[in-house]
Amino acid sequence: MEFEIGLHVKDHALLEEIQNYYQAGKIFIKSRQGVSFCIQSPKDLAKIFDHLDLYPLRTQKISDYILFKEVFNLV
Repeated sequence: MEFEIGLHVKDHALLEEIQNYYQAGKIFIKSRQGVSFCIQSPKDLAKIFDHLDLYPLRTQKISDYILFKEVFNLV
């Protein structure tokens, strides 16, 4: 399983802050205009779940998160 945030390359510093906050994941240059932060380790994914459970999303992405977490728990 994988958690990924993709942003425009101008937001690279923001992804570095996220990486430093969680002390996890890797940053990849996807294209000339895209950069991604990716977490694959189950232990590190648990950090994301803990954070998002404490501070729930307020957009329609919450349904994606709930489904992702259910699949993670099944695996």
